[in-house]
Amino acid sequence: MKITGVPATIGLVGFALELSVAWAHALAHPLEVTLSDPHGLLLEPYAVRDEITSLLSDAGVRPDWTEFRGPAAGAGAEVNIVVSPSVPSGPGWTLEPTAMGVYLTDGESSVVFVFHRSILSALGLPAARERLLDPKERRDVRRALARVAVHEVIHRLVPGLRHAEGGLMQSDLDRNALTRRRIEIDEVSRNALVKAVASLAFTGRAGRK
Repeated sequence: MKITGVPATIGLVGFALELSVAWAHALAHPLEVTLSDPHGLLLEPYAVRDEITSLLSDAGVRPDWTEFRGPAAGAGAEVNIVVSPSVPSGPGWTLEPTAMGVYLTDGESSVVFVFHRSILSALGLPAARERLLDPKERRDVRRALARVAVHEVIHRLVPGLRHAEGGLMQSDLDRNALTRRRIEIDEVSRNALVKAVASLAFTGRAGRK
């Protein structure tokens, strides 16, 4: 589509200014995040946190971590990432057994779950030898956990965001996407995330507009 004319130019300038303001707000008002591991599944929780920080920073968002509390779930943060052993079952849960993560759609909730065994399975690693992993396997687990978590965080903060054709926000995060050295966040998802985080400066809680 070809865009011509002064009104179109003004519109593009206005969009660029709006986005610049959003980026400034997102950086000035960091996203409050907690990481909770109630079952003690993470071998290197702070390393996982660092991976999450790197991904969010690449998207233009500065996370503000509350103290890691081990078995206690974070409360009051704008996003609470909870590591769960496996996909829950029972009333209210309709996830595929292979699901690696989910965000709660309740507008009052800020919780994002990542499912540890599903992620290990996607990497071809049996849970039974989890604590015997070599350094490369541990690195792969850290990357995968962080990427699934940030994927779901973005969906939680930007309800209705479509999956991208590739990168972090593609619909199917395969082993290559979970473990390769770098993974990109597409421009549409990145801009939507920045605007959502900027809006939290005025609302004080994810999901409330």
